[in-house]
Amino acid sequence: MANTTWATKGVPIKCGLLQKQLLQREAAEQLGMPLSTFNMKLRGERRFTQSEKEQLSILLGTPIHVLFPEDTSCGEHCPRARDLPGL
Repeated sequence: MANTTWATKGVPIKCGLLQKQLLQREAAEQLGMPLSTFNMKLRGERRFTQSEKEQLSILLGTPIHVLFPEDTSCGEHCPRARDLPGL
């Protein structure tokens, strides 16, 4: 049986990009990283830093724990949707 965990990585982020009508290239630019690096992070080949997670959370208007459900390290420091600008 194949491990499909890699296939689900980045799905909440990709959904958020679709909802905001942002291209992956545009999100990468907003985060200040090359598109290739952003894609590696979406595929789980590299990890997003806490700062990048926070920036994505604000960019997409989605709490960190929704974008990164496997990440339990942010605890009470995760921005909630109600705390994000424009929501």
